Amino acid sequence: MSETLLPTLDAESWHWDSMDANQITFNRNGTGKASCHTEVHKYRINESLLTDDAFLPKAYTLSLEKGKFLTPLDAMRTEEIQYTPRFALRLVFDKSPYPPGHEWKELGGAPDAMKLWE
Repeated sequence: MSETLLPTLDAESWHWDSMDANQITFNRNGTGKASCHTEVHKYRINESLLTDDAFLPKAYTLSLEKGKFLTPLDAMRTEEIQYTPRFALRLVFDKSPYPPGHEWKELGGAPDAMKLWE
């Protein structure tokens, strides 16, 4: 991981929804943690839900964009909501940091409905 990105990446959790329910945190050593929540349940992406392949090391290309960004969900809305947050930075992955469908033990329920890997 580029030394110039580290202070920005590990300064706080990154989230991709305005409810702050889906987060990615980074550590100085290049590792991190992804978690996702629904209104009723909190799903921790861990060994009970994933196959062993999900824990193999993976490499990603990241870019950091500056501007005024909506969350992906908010950007799909047909009407603008006055208090929808805008973000000054957007973290872009070359592929989803969440495990792909074949690395989940079972695809039913929230993982399949949310399709985090897309």
